Amino acid sequence: MSNNIVLVNPHISRMTFDPLTELVPVALLARSPLVILVNQASPIQDVAGLTAIACAEPGAVTYASTGNVFPHHLAMALLARRVNVDLIHVPYRGTGPALTDLIGERMVAMACRFGTALPLIQDRRFARWPGRAPTACRGCPTCRRWPRRYSRALTPIPGLCSWSRAARHLR
Repeated sequence: MSNNIVLVNPHISRMTFDPLTELVPVALLARSPLVILVNQASPIQDVAGLTAIACAEPGAVTYASTGNVFPHHLAMALLARRVNVDLIHVPYRGTGPALTDLIGERMVAMACRFGTALPLIQDRRFARWPGRAPTACRGCPTCRRWPRRYSRALTPIPGLCSWSRAARHLR
């Protein structure tokens, strides 16, 4: 089960169950930080450059995301709010279409999972990497992807402990 269901969805939509009370975390499976990518034609060299352009030209910086209220969107929205700039959010239906438009220079920037972004970072003809996770968001659990395994809250404790031990051996 994704963290969006547990962290975000209860606050933005009606759900048939309450994940905050009906689920318990069993194991942390992985951590996957977000990084910011910019298209090759952009003059942006770092996060400071991104915010400087957004300050100088409000509405000029468009950023792609994998959809509304996903960590990619929230990271860029939080960055914009923290530095008080106007970034234009363009939601896509997944990472593939968003990256396609970033590479095609139809978008200026995008927060992306590091593992997905690594090939683009290594192949500089597609996109530059102006920084690690948005600096305003570092440490914010909503802006980091950390897949967890959840179970029903009524699951017997010995079963939860067994699953948790097994997951630790996988990491």
